Formats: sequence, structure tokens, C-alpha cells
Amino acid sequence: MTKDSKREKQEPATGLARLFAGRSGTVFTLLMLLVAVGFGGRLAHQKYYKRIPSNPRLDPVFQVTPSPPEWIRSHIVDEVKRDGSLHEISLLDVQATRRIAEAFELHPWVKQVDHVSKHADGLVKVKLIYRRLVGWVKVERGHFPVDEDGNLLPMDVEVSAVRGYARIEVGDPWPAGITGEPWGDSRVTRAAKIAAVCGTAWQDMELFAIVYNGTQAPEPENSTGMFELRTRQRHRIIWGNAPGEEARSEASAADKLRYLVDYIRSHGPLEGLDPNIEIDLTHPETIKISRRLAKKSVQESTN
Repeated sequence: MTKDSKREKQEPATGLARLFAGRSGTVFTLLMLLVAVGFGGRLAHQKYYKRIPSNPRLDPVFQVTPSPPEWIRSHIVDEVKRDGSLHEISLLDVQATRRIAEAFELHPWVKQVDHVSKHADGLVKVKLIYRRLVGWVKVERGHFPVDEDGNLLPMDVEVSAVRGYARIEVGDPWPAGITGEPWGDSRVTRAAKIAAVCGTAWQDMELFAIVYNGTQAPEPENSTGMFELRTRQRHRIIWGNAPGEEARSEASAADKLRYLVDYIRSHGPLEGLDPNIEIDLTHPETIKISRRLAKKSVQESTN
């Protein structure tokens, strides 16, 4: 092989190769720079990716509306965050609002989650409907709070705010479930509905208790006078069946309440009336007032 042919083999074969051969230092520097940038970006990604969920803009800050009723002493947001593990949730999660709603719905003071929305600054707005305390079910050696549907409520209640609420006397039934769930006795459920219909008028009328006067709950069509309202002086007011279960010839719950309110406006507070007066609200057209005979009079009449 001649010297010329050896020289041809040693020379670059293409224009690109000649470019690399002529500028090898510059190309090498560029390649190393690209490698360094890629490697550095990977390290930064691995180092900071796990920190994204804890970024203040991504951790939820809850704004709950409306404010809880005055009788609720529980710190609902703190309890929901703890029990629902919401401290672990990130707003980057596409299921975040669903998980937040489900966590709030499990709280015994929450009747319904009306709306949940998340915002770019990390704020989560939650609109709630709370369970409404309407009365206390009397049991042996104590009382338990219930809502308008007869669900057992937490005992962590501001008693001073509900001191004048209805006392429900339906025997001695202990709750069958846990807080936030139905009591498990239809008499409690029905009495709670009566208390809910009365609402704030209960205190205005100075009523004290809702009493069930039977041993069992017969069919509404075949009975009247199952429930009575009582004052502290034990004035007897016949209410009848629970709201929505009235007999065909029985006044509605709204009419019963109107009868009683109108009567008190005309005749004064119940506490000032003769305790032997019996008020019957069950008639469909008007209130009925009668006088109960005292026990002494009954005994004298039989002699």
C-alpha cells in the first residue's frame, strides 16, 4: 500500500466527521454540558417531587360554612381531618373533593355535605347541613340528645343552649346504634318529629315533655292520642299521632300547632291554667277543651 492511500484512510470519511475532527474540543464541551444539565434536572426532580403534596398551596385549608349551631361543642374540622386522614391528602389528587366530602359526611353532627370546592391557593370551601338537635330521650339515669329524624347525637353538647328542649318519654329505650345513626325505636323517631314540628315554639309555649301513652305503636289508622305534650305542672295536651301518620279524621301537625299557639295567645301561658284542663288537638276543625275530674271527686261520686 502506498503512502498516499494510507493518508486517505487516516483522513475523515465524511463532512460531519471532518467537522467533529476539527472542533472536537468544542463538541466535547457541549456534550458534557448537556449531560450535566440532564443529570442535574433528574436530581432536582427526585429531591423535590416528594415535597409537592406538602406545599402550602397544595395542602387543604378548610373553610366550613355555615358556622355550627351554638349547641355543638365539637371541633368538627379537626375531628374530620383526624378521622378521615385528611392531613395526608393533596389537592393535586383528582379525587380530593370526593374524599373530603365523604370524610365530612361520616361526622355524627353532619347531616349532609352540600358542596365542596377547592381553590388554587389551597383553600377548600365546604358547605354543610348540620343535624338539628330537637330533644332529649329520657332513659334510666340519664338523657341522650336526638335530631329531628331520631338519630342519636354526640353527648358533647352545650347544655345551656338546649336546656328548654323537649324531653322525650317513651318508656326506657336504650339506643341500638352509635352516634349519627338511628336510635332504633320508632317511638323515639315519632316523638322527635313532633319536637321538630314545634320548633322554637316549644320554648315559647313553655312545654316540657313529649310522652308516649301506649305500650306498643298501633297502626295510625286505628288509633288516636298516642302522644301527649306535658308542661312541668303536667298539664295534659293530647297530640295524637306523629306528623305524617295522622288518621283520616285527625288534624295535621301544622293545624295542631296552630290550635295550641292560638289558644295560648287567647288564654295566657299554660302554666297559669287549671291543671285539670285537658287540651285535645286531634280534632280536624278546632281545639277541644275539657275538664278532668279530680281523683277525690271521682271517689266521692262512687260512695
